[in-house]
Amino acid sequence: MLVINELLRCSPNLAHKLTIWIGLPGKLHQTYEPYVQLLQGAASIRFFEAETDHQDPYFVKLGLANLVDQLNAEDQFLYMDYDHLVLGPLCLDAFRQDAILVSSEIKQLDESVSLWRHKLALPALQAGKKHFNNSLIFTSVARMRNVVGAWLQLYHKLEGLPPEMREEIAFCLAVEAMGEPLIAAPHQLQEHFRQDLRESVLFHYGGATQAARGLKQFLKERSAAFCWEDFTSDCLSREHRVLQEQLNHLCSLSV
Repeated sequence: MLVINELLRCSPNLAHKLTIWIGLPGKLHQTYEPYVQLLQGAASIRFFEAETDHQDPYFVKLGLANLVDQLNAEDQFLYMDYDHLVLGPLCLDAFRQDAILVSSEIKQLDESVSLWRHKLALPALQAGKKHFNNSLIFTSVARMRNVVGAWLQLYHKLEGLPPEMREEIAFCLAVEAMGEPLIAAPHQLQEHFRQDLRESVLFHYGGATQAARGLKQFLKERSAAFCWEDFTSDCLSREHRVLQEQLNHLCSLSV
């Protein structure tokens, strides 16, 4: 609710162009519908089916494979994990349209992952290889359709990898296998907790750093105290400002 509300508040010109899809298990759609009604006047908001797996909380993202088949191939496609804060107006035309753009966070696959390369017959799974976080995905629907089949196949092939990296590694390998260019988001679009922290439109507070855990705990406490029975868009904006202040505080401590 915070992400959608702030996105529409900061970028009102986007509202009439957007269809916002929320991925949830089907049994929860009716439960969450009353909350979404608050924002329905500002944009078209719909739910799509996203299955869960108790052994892998990240499996839910693979519901995107079913969603893209319902979309117009010529449309742009922006996916965001829910652990983002919206810090400014979003202008997607300012960013590359000829590639699959993912999170600004890049890591390297470590030796523990590369040990699986022979067992899984995946030569590309090697230590030192760039690994892109996909908390954010920006591309065209057509490009997403091109990779989702390989994404699902590789996910199942990577059984045994830790859940926190299995889905992401499968996505990176699928993009590579299908010959699509993969690039990290510039800091102007998305940032995360790191030393050279700079202002951006979106801030991803995922991960297990001390700062990330601190903001998540703060959000959990605010959410528990929030009045979910009677709230407005202004209430959500107020909570977002409080979270942003806490983010600024944590960033000042981590730099």
